[in-house]
Amino acid sequence: MKSLFRLPLLLSAALFGAVSLSAAPDPYIGYLYPAGGQRGEKLRVLIGGQNLAALNGGVVSGSGVAIEKLQVVKAFPAPPAAQRRYLIQRLNAVEDGKKPPVAPENTDGWREHPWWDRLESLPPLERTLIARDLCVPKNALQASPSIRQLAIADIVIAPDAAPGRRELRLIRSGRGNQAVTLPLPFYVDAAPQVREAPYTMPKRPLPPPNRLKQIPATFNGQIMPGETDTVTIPLQQDRDYTFILTGRALRPFLGDAVPGHFQPVLRLLTPEGEEAAFADDYLVHPDPVMVFRAPADGLYRMEIRDNLYRGREDFVYRLQVLPGKVPPERGLPEQSVLPETEAAAAAAAGRLPFPGAVRGVLNRPGETASFRFSGREGEKIVLEVQARRFGSPLDSHLTLIGPDGRTVAENDDVQEPLLVDEYTQHLDSAITCDLPQTGEYRVLLTDTAGHGGEDYFYRLRIDRPRPDFQVYLIGSGLNLTRNAPRQVRFRVVRREGFSGPIHLVVPDRLLKLAGTPLIPADCDDWSAALLPGAATATAPRAVELFVEAEIDGKTVRHPVIPADEFIQAFAHTHLLTAGELFTAIRNNRPQKKK
Repeated sequence: MKSLFRLPLLLSAALFGAVSLSAAPDPYIGYLYPAGGQRGEKLRVLIGGQNLAALNGGVVSGSGVAIEKLQVVKAFPAPPAAQRRYLIQRLNAVEDGKKPPVAPENTDGWREHPWWDRLESLPPLERTLIARDLCVPKNALQASPSIRQLAIADIVIAPDAAPGRRELRLIRSGRGNQAVTLPLPFYVDAAPQVREAPYTMPKRPLPPPNRLKQIPATFNGQIMPGETDTVTIPLQQDRDYTFILTGRALRPFLGDAVPGHFQPVLRLLTPEGEEAAFADDYLVHPDPVMVFRAPADGLYRMEIRDNLYRGREDFVYRLQVLPGKVPPERGLPEQSVLPETEAAAAAAAGRLPFPGAVRGVLNRPGETASFRFSGREGEKIVLEVQARRFGSPLDSHLTLIGPDGRTVAENDDVQEPLLVDEYTQHLDSAITCDLPQTGEYRVLLTDTAGHGGEDYFYRLRIDRPRPDFQVYLIGSGLNLTRNAPRQVRFRVVRREGFSGPIHLVVPDRLLKLAGTPLIPADCDDWSAALLPGAATATAPRAVELFVEAEIDGKTVRHPVIPADEFIQAFAHTHLLTAGELFTAIRNNRPQKKK
């Protein structure tokens, strides 16, 4: 059962998402519940957000998932005490299968809402929202304006839809008044879905406890203030199980909560009620993963809560229960720029090719990885560790030793200009320098705290500088007004010596650039004005932008990466990249001449 007493544990009035510079406020979505479904399933998703009134549909990335209907929930007025009691009586009658009570003769001052008029014929989700509004005390300190408005999406997932992570946006279609939101993650699973029991009004019988009947399965829930959710799971003796909770990853950054994200924990209890296992993270990720071998057959209870007992409607989670040891895949992506050698093979060979890369693991606490390469005097080199950015707990430290045994350079952390995606700390090391003499050099790689283990994986690049760049567009949903240019920001990340000008390319006729397309040399934060182009569309759609620059006599072209800007706990700014850039076009009404 949902326990919905309110605690002033979260401050509101947050900065959520990117700030619109256009006249009309952009629509915004802050959570989806549930945040996924099973292939072949039809489900109803509750959405919390802001400025939702004009929306009439939605899109989900990939194929096989469709939003059949979107219903924006009209705000509930505060009814007088007598009307509130009467509505609760009607809700109880519906639950008991009885005829509705007769309304009193005097209804002066009673408020109106379209759902109240047809309460007996409403689906369960709508009745639950009414019950919560009538029975849960309001707390202004707990409420957040960014998720106050509600919408209900009816979603159909095809039986052959590919499992995995998608992006869901709400839209308004039509030629004259389009709009699009930023995306939120939506997952497609092959396993059955179970949703926690809905809110129960006071003095009503409690629903049956949450229970999974089979494994694999996914349990969906929301954590409200001070709440601990519980689900019963049948486990078999001497069998391994993996519990993967996705919570913080659904909403990585909250601008008005400290810490600036949902911090879920898992606690597994034996059938006798004793603690069997506990997990509050996975490597460097706040979302917990638990691998457990059941000592006996029985019904085990999994508890899910926030580590600080906070909660709110956007503390949504998905708990996957899988047979066997199947922790989430973490590791280094493949790369084809340089020849790559395993650390053991590099140690056996005695030296590394230069340029080249080595992939390895610091298996033991206190371990130092040592590699040799030959260099020439005056040669410029780059040593770069890739570890923490890909989920390794390694906090690397690099040391370069010259042929004479002296330290040439060392580095702990390289400060990158941007915090991108869920990567909150720049802890990977890098060294760029000119070699002082010809001979054999040593590279030492350690963990700054002396830690190590099978998860402490890394890739060490030993290379020459490769000048390059990336450009991010702040705002993955462009809501543009015809004949009214909108200022948008671009953030530029320049790497390994590139400082030249960059040209913005707008190939899609749905967009037009007002002004120069040139990002000046050495500029890292650039603004430009975009407005609707000559092409038309009846609904928001994805577009692409590109950037080009001359590097070493060659034209280098990259796609612009769409990203939404978020604040974490009133402080640090982060960019969450999106898979697509959507554009919506709305018309402005011409001013009448006086």
